[in-house]
Amino acid sequence: MTATDPPDPALRGIDDVDWGRLHHAHGEASDIPEALRDTIGDDPRIAEEALDHLFDTLHHQGTLYPATPPAVPFLAELALAPRTPRRAGFVELLASIATADNATVEVLSGVRAALAERAGRLPDLLDAPDPWLRHLATLLVGHLPVSHPAPLVTRLRERVTSEDDPRTQAGLVAAAARLDPDHGSTWLREETAPDRPPGSRAGALWSIAVNGLEWDQRTTTAVAAVWGNEEPPVDSEWAWAEAPFTDIVTRLCERGDTPAAARTCRDVYDSGAATTAVRAATSLARRSRSAREPVAPVIADGVAHPDPGVRRRATRAARDIPQAGHAATDPLARLVDAGRPESDRDTQDLFDTALRALISTGDTRWRAPLLTGLPAGDVPPNAIAALIETDVPCDAELLSAVRARLAALTPAFLSDGPISHQAHNELTHLVRVLWQWGAEAADALPELIPLIGSGHPAVVHALTAMGSAASDALPRLRDRCAREEERVADRQQHAEAVLAIAGDPEPLAAVADAALAAGEVAVALECRERAGAPPEPLIPTVRDLLTSGNPPDPFPRLRCAHWLFERTGDTSLPVEVVDAVLTRQHRRPWNPVNRACRLAGRIGEPAGRLTPRLRGMVTHRRTGVDASLALYRILGESAPLLTALGTRLDHNEVGSWLYDALDALGADAAPLLPRLRAMVDGDRPVKGSGTANEAIRHDMAHQERMRSYLAAWPT
Repeated sequence: MTATDPPDPALRGIDDVDWGRLHHAHGEASDIPEALRDTIGDDPRIAEEALDHLFDTLHHQGTLYPATPPAVPFLAELALAPRTPRRAGFVELLASIATADNATVEVLSGVRAALAERAGRLPDLLDAPDPWLRHLATLLVGHLPVSHPAPLVTRLRERVTSEDDPRTQAGLVAAAARLDPDHGSTWLREETAPDRPPGSRAGALWSIAVNGLEWDQRTTTAVAAVWGNEEPPVDSEWAWAEAPFTDIVTRLCERGDTPAAARTCRDVYDSGAATTAVRAATSLARRSRSAREPVAPVIADGVAHPDPGVRRRATRAARDIPQAGHAATDPLARLVDAGRPESDRDTQDLFDTALRALISTGDTRWRAPLLTGLPAGDVPPNAIAALIETDVPCDAELLSAVRARLAALTPAFLSDGPISHQAHNELTHLVRVLWQWGAEAADALPELIPLIGSGHPAVVHALTAMGSAASDALPRLRDRCAREEERVADRQQHAEAVLAIAGDPEPLAAVADAALAAGEVAVALECRERAGAPPEPLIPTVRDLLTSGNPPDPFPRLRCAHWLFERTGDTSLPVEVVDAVLTRQHRRPWNPVNRACRLAGRIGEPAGRLTPRLRGMVTHRRTGVDASLALYRILGESAPLLTALGTRLDHNEVGSWLYDALDALGADAAPLLPRLRAMVDGDRPVKGSGTANEAIRHDMAHQERMRSYLAAWPT
């Protein structure tokens, strides 16, 4: 359909809106009329693309825009018209808009006003013949801004009795509960009764949990009955919640009833819905410290479950959750005992995950399958990484297995052929194991020496860690750091290894000269410093660099400015460099800005002229801590730093930035102590860095580190 086609009644007035003055997620909104027309055109492909475009622009990742409110009336009319093709898509978009809250006050008010104008007609969607559309409509109707919800709530409750679609039944109950949260408790409990439809029971139980209503053994029993099989009445496709059972146990945990949450997981597992129970138990352990021990037996039982899908899910949880891993050592050991299968990718993944989980527990039954599988290439890189993470000590058997696998991998890395990602990761982790073992792994020199120059930094680091025990590698290392055609950074690494192994600084001094000739002044400074060469000859060169304009990469200038300040006490040029970075980079990218803030703080009082710019950065999440820490070090003002830290602590965020700031504050950190104690003693895990798989271990590590900090605080 184009603008010249006869207008659809639902789009009447669309050209009266000045769309060009509005914007959406990707810019000017003048394309919205055409997209709306295309959604009801004859070409299904174009219509689908147009609807996707509306989702992407009017409701982008949960955010609404000024173009959204004017579009709502047209979307609503299209959804309400029975002749509209693909009606469910419009209902879904409207529901997504109605549930969103990430927008300006003006945009949210405009959306609510547009929905309120049609609040009397939109509930008619609940009578549509398409059950999927009716189900989506419950989410929309449950979020309509109605000033007097009682008539609509009555209509929803009555509609439940005639509805035969379980998802829609659950949605009708959830909508009624949301619109009337203060008066629906008794009715919801009645809907959980065994004689009520399964969908109605599911919606009532979910609504009781998420609305914080009373929970008792009767409701726990009802949950086990409703979700106690692998085909519950509501699942991941329910519009109201992606994982409704997980929502229920999570809300129980959040209100302090962790035993009830864990017991509910157990009851559902025992009733036959192992996948649902293990998924929920895993989610609980990620969200609640106190839930980890109680749900560990459910996950451990899942590792031994006859269904492969349950075993895979539970084994991943046992890998990521230490308490579950320790509870599951016996079934994990059984999974790895037979070795890695030659085919069947799913079974291989199960073996890989179980082996890593078992290593992480400290249970030594991983040794036999690893010692057998490693030389044959049947141990995945992440299991090798677990040896490093758990600090497994070197012994003759392990070293022999590592050497055998390195010897098998080396020819591919010395050829000109392509290297698989798997092989690259495997070699990296094997060498990192040797790096961690240091001189104890010196017998592996015959396998490491051929890899010098292969492009793996870990090889040089491993040799460096071995110290004088790696003296056989010196000829190859000296050759690599003398090659003028090599990158300066690579030559530097090899020269540093020579220094660590033989105590000879000459190769590093030569690399410093090469770096200086290549204009890499920061690298030259680093090399000369490590080689023990006097810094004075390079001071004029550094000053020239710092006064020669602003190159695109600010990091070398910041490193040189920091060096100049530390070696000479000169503050004027370093302050100029910091000012230029803060001015040019502003807030993006963040790393140079934060490094500039740290240098300003290191300089201290002489950087006072930077304080106005630093004050303008203290409220930003990315730069606030470093900027306010700089202010503290320059002016002695603790209030901005305490505020910036408090903001991040309120979100349970931690990291090296926190400990650096606490060390700097000293006694001035006293106002933060209640927050820190609450984070240590509370049930909510901290948000640190790393992947989701590492989150629980990182939480435990940060918890222990904060506990140590608090224990050292003067009483």
